[in-house]
Amino acid sequence: MTTDNVILLGFVSESDGEFKLVGEQFTEEPYGIGIEKGDVEFCEFINQTLADNEDAYVAAWEATAGQIEGTQTPELPEPAECV
Repeated sequence: MTTDNVILLGFVSESDGEFKLVGEQFTEEPYGIGIEKGDVEFCEFINQTLADNEDAYVAAWEATAGQIEGTQTPELPEPAECV
């Protein structure tokens, strides 16, 4: 079965050992946050909030999906410019 890594990790965590994550990641499909075009103030707020809470992001990952053997904590990507 193939799908997003986090969905696969959910299947693994609930399978009582019947599933495991194998192989290397073969695509990179980043998630995003959609906002109204031109809302620079809100964009900057989102980017700053993410930057200020990177430790919480890492802790949330490691307490959930990061518990599955073979996972690596993903780094937050550089935010896009707000225009």
